[in-house]
Parts: sequence; structure tokens; C-alpha cells
Amino acid sequence: MLKKLSGMNYFVALIILLGIIFVLGLMAFILVASFPGALGTAPPQYEIKEVYDFEPWSFEINSLTASFPEGGMIIPIFREDKQVAALFIGPGEYADREDALPTEEPLGLYLNIDFDTFSKLRGDIIFMPTEDAAARDAALDLYQRLPDLPVHWHNGIPLVFHPGEGGLYYYFIDAEGDALLPPVIVEPGYKLHGTLALYALLIVMALLIILIFSLDYHPSRYWKFIHCARPPWPAAAAAAGAAAFALISELLPAFTGLPEPIMAAGYAAAVAILIVLARLKHIDFLDFGIRPDTYKHGYLIVLAVAVLYLVMTRRIPGTVTLNGITTLVDFLLLFFLVALARELIWRGYIQTVLGRILGPTPGIIITAILAGLVHYIVLAVTAPWMSAYPYTAVETFILVPGTALVLGLVYLRTENIFSSTLLHSLILFLPRIMAC
Repeated sequence: MLKKLSGMNYFVALIILLGIIFVLGLMAFILVASFPGALGTAPPQYEIKEVYDFEPWSFEINSLTASFPEGGMIIPIFREDKQVAALFIGPGEYADREDALPTEEPLGLYLNIDFDTFSKLRGDIIFMPTEDAAARDAALDLYQRLPDLPVHWHNGIPLVFHPGEGGLYYYFIDAEGDALLPPVIVEPGYKLHGTLALYALLIVMALLIILIFSLDYHPSRYWKFIHCARPPWPAAAAAAGAAAFALISELLPAFTGLPEPIMAAGYAAAVAILIVLARLKHIDFLDFGIRPDTYKHGYLIVLAVAVLYLVMTRRIPGTVTLNGITTLVDFLLLFFLVALARELIWRGYIQTVLGRILGPTPGIIITAILAGLVHYIVLAVTAPWMSAYPYTAVETFILVPGTALVLGLVYLRTENIFSSTLLHSLILFLPRIMAC
């Protein structure tokens, strides 16, 4: 369609694409202005000041009624000097009109709501500092072990949403002091819809930027040749196996308790198996996108898209945190053991094989769908309660497959696995060193 509108004139095509991006950027600005909180915030910085005893207290919020006839202990939780949450510890009586209560008797309640609502709940209830040092220490230890609001893409794109007006987040605590998940979450629908629209705009704008920076792209003869050569059936089976290895690799950190780079072990095993199959001539054209004639391609595209991701998910960064050699080492570990490991399998092999079977565009789309499916399975296995969090849909259906589309188009237009790897790394790394 773009070729028809522009008559194959690069300048006309550039104007058309820039016009579309301008309109989409304006829509994104209007969304952020119209739906406060739609963009999300960085992970919260909570502060606790003291542990208190409180007198008998009953309150009702939404469908939940909580009563502490004998009083109990409370840890007020502050954010920017406003009480936004509390941990209640003590024998309580709970009722819920929607039957959202746990099956076992709770020890306490973690409640996160907006400041004004919390002030109304407290009313005239008096908090007295806890004098029992042992009880105070036990309460603080319990607080340190409990999860706060769910954090998606921790230290990455900030999909953290604090309950605003009409918002509510709570879960109960069992006798051992563990959270009884899933939590109960009430969020205004407009916030979720605004976020879905905003991140969808981000993905579309990123794809358009890639097209702008590669308007004069012409596939290499090698690229044309392999996409005209249908792969042998073992190659398609190996692509399915590689996707299975990718799933296992993504689960390794949760199953082993080791840091995220451990997933590189699973991906390395997949690469090794593919190399063996290539040596046995069961699969062909196995280069993983590492070619001496293309390794310089695409880095300007990567920087442009990375800036877009940063601005649209973090706004204009306020501060940059650099720790010298430590920051460099962290980036290199992320680049080689996380981003490159994923890219070699997803773009370097799975997308390439699917593109040879179905065509480049369907190959990118199906690879993105598979990436979203793997991410969803990982969440379902490691943190099934996250399905109760409304913004899981944003991550599962927009961010993960959408970013896979972006990475796939970068790889397709540059034929360089290192360009998509660099973008993958920057999307994960820049938010870690740049605060809003």
C-alpha cells in the first residue's frame, strides 16, 4: 500500500510515514493526558516508620468487610509521605459479598488503596507504637517477606500501577506469614483500556520508525535465495523443538533459583543441537544471522527505536545512574547471556525457518505469537496468581508479542542478529539506569 501511495518515491513515502507517526504520537499524548496512570510508573519506593498497636476496628471497602474485635498490630506503609497501604496483623473476621475469601483462616491482611480512601477508613482509630520489641521485630520480618504490587518486567518497562481513585489491591496472610494469592484487584476499566491503547501505539510507531530508517532496503541475494528455498521437514520440526527449548530456558531461573542469565544455558543447548543437525545435513542455511557482510547493519534503527521505547514508557528520563565498570559488566551480561541467547533462537532460527516456509511477514507474526505464548506459560507456571492482575493482559497480548514483532522486523530489514540483540538489550537495560 505504501508503495502504491508513494509511487515508489522515497521522499513521498518518508512524508507519509512521518505524518502517520505524528498523528499516532498526538494520540499517545492525548491518551496520557486523558487517562492518568495509563502510562504506569516506576516500581514504588515504600517507606515504613513504625509498628503500631490499634484498638478494635471494623471497616468496609468494596465487597470486603474486615473486623478486628480485639485490635491488632498495623504497619502503615507510606509513599511520598502519604499512607497508601497497610499490613494488618492479628485475629480478624472477614466477610465478602463476592465470596473472595481464602479457604483457611487468615493471620492478617495486606491492603493497598489510595491515600484519601485510607484516611476515611482510619477515621478516629488511634495507633500506639508497639512496646513489645519481639512482636515488633516479628512484624517487620513478616512485612519484608511479603510481595507488594505486582511488578511486570522488573527493572524494565514500568508496568506498575498504584491503585488510584476507585482502585483496590489486597490479599490475606496465612498462619505461617505467607501471602494467600491470588490477590483481589479492583481497577477502573478506563485505565486498563488506556494502557492497552498506549502500548499498542508504541508498537505501531516502532514498526513505522523501522520502515522509515530502511526505506531504501533491498534484501541481499543470499536473503532472497534462502527465502526461495523451502527448508527440509526436519528444519520445521527443529523450529518447534527450539521453541520448546526456549520455554525451558525461560523457566530455568524460577526452577533453579539462579539469576536471569542462567537461561543462557538452555538456549546454548538448543544452539548446540541445531549445529549438530546442520553438520548431519538435516537442516540447511544455519547461520543464526551472523554474517560478515551484514554485521554493521541497523544500529541507527536500533537507537531510534530504543529512544521511542524509553520516552513512551518512562517519559523523559530525569536521572541516569552509572556505576562505572559495574554498569558495563551488567550490560555485557545482559547482551550476551540474555538478549543474544534469545535472539539466536527466536530470530536467528525460528523466525528464519518460518519465513522460508510461509513468507517473511507471516514468519515474523507467528514467531511473535509463539513468543507471547511462551511468556504466558512462564507466568502461568511460575506465578499463576498474576492472571488476576489486569495488566497481565497488556504484557501478554501487547508488549511481549509486539516487541517480538519489532525485533523481528529489525532482523528482517538488517539481516543482522546483533542489531536485534542490541535493541533487545537496550529495551531491558536503559530503564534500569534511567529514572523517571
